[in-house]
Amino acid sequence: MRKVMRLWVIALVGLLGIFSLARLVSAQDDLPEWMEIELIDVVSGETFTLADFMGKTVLVEPMATWCSNCRRQLTETTKLIKQLTEAEDERLENFVFLALSIETNLKPADLKAYVERNQFAPIFAVMPEPMLRALVQEFGRALANPPASPSFIIRADGTFTELATGIESAEKILAALEAEFVEVEAVPTAEPTAAATPRK
Repeated sequence: MRKVMRLWVIALVGLLGIFSLARLVSAQDDLPEWMEIELIDVVSGETFTLADFMGKTVLVEPMATWCSNCRRQLTETTKLIKQLTEAEDERLENFVFLALSIETNLKPADLKAYVERNQFAPIFAVMPEPMLRALVQEFGRALANPPASPSFIIRADGTFTELATGIESAEKILAALEAEFVEVEAVPTAEPTAAATPRK
């Protein structure tokens, strides 16, 4: 009897895992085009897309190198990443911090120099023009206004929040990420460049 029950439990767990994976694959098929646009990690030089981070919770911060509010916000984001790293906090594995420059003509080398000069920790990339247009269409013009400190969160299941604005502390960033955390099975894909939402 126990053996039969154990087999049923194993079968049920397996079915739940398959269901979660199938749901995530289905969500990935329905992702908006801007999540499939190729980006370049300016520090590592590796390419990635937002879709590569399916299964993780992604904080996306549109920014510009000339924006003082962006530096303040990215300093808070870096502070959070360092706090989680130093505490060996397991939650860090579930999160991706991504800063996307709206300066579509900015050279990756110049953005890399900006990152290194300020010792910022998130992943940085320059948005291609099609991606910027698509994001403005999705979230509104405030997304392309870096001094407003715009941001949004892509959940692990491929859904995403509305655009938020305003400088947030490291503590509030963590609270926002935890509020949007959705536990799902990650889809096996090519390895993204670092540790990482289709309709609202």
